[in-house]
Amino acid sequence: MREHLVKDARALGIIQGAVSNQIFLRIATQENVKAAWDILKQEFVGDKQLRSVKLQGLRRDFEYTRMNDNESLSGYIAKGEGSKEKPSSDGPTEAQRGAHAPPLVGKKAWRG
Repeated sequence: MREHLVKDARALGIIQGAVSNQIFLRIATQENVKAAWDILKQEFVGDKQLRSVKLQGLRRDFEYTRMNDNESLSGYIAKGEGSKEKPSSDGPTEAQRGAHAPPLVGKKAWRG
């Protein structure tokens, strides 16, 4: 039993050391690795409904970037240049966060 507690504490320490400060604050009060892992799983994977909402946002962004049949190439390029400042489903743009702001944790930035 003691060996199990030691392994659990060691694993919890490894997880806590590997995450950002923002995520660490969410798992710091957990007493075992299972509880911390469940919080991380919810944060980064989410439940089925949350994944569905994220997928809808990504589809909308994809449809926005598609070139229409009646659209000229210069019009499409101009639309693409304007979308760099358009907030996406991933949150604020780099310009909105500021040049020296830390990167968003747990979200991959799309660069087109």
